[in-house]
Amino acid sequence: MNITMNIIMNITMNIIMNITMNIIMNITMNIIMNITMNITMNITMNIIMNIIMNIIMNNVVAVMIQYK
Repeated sequence: MNITMNIIMNITMNIIMNITMNIIMNITMNIIMNITMNITMNITMNIIMNIIMNIIMNNVVAVMIQYK
């Protein structure tokens, strides 16, 4: 009886710990990935927009100088 109870408790605890750890890891990984992707996308979009605006402003200035 003792051995069977031990086995049953072991299995149930194993399952519970597995599920909880899975959920915790899932949430933490989700948060970490979310933050990192947010930062990387922010930086890349910032750089791209910066370059585009730079080109546009340079063209505007060149046109203004031309027709001065």
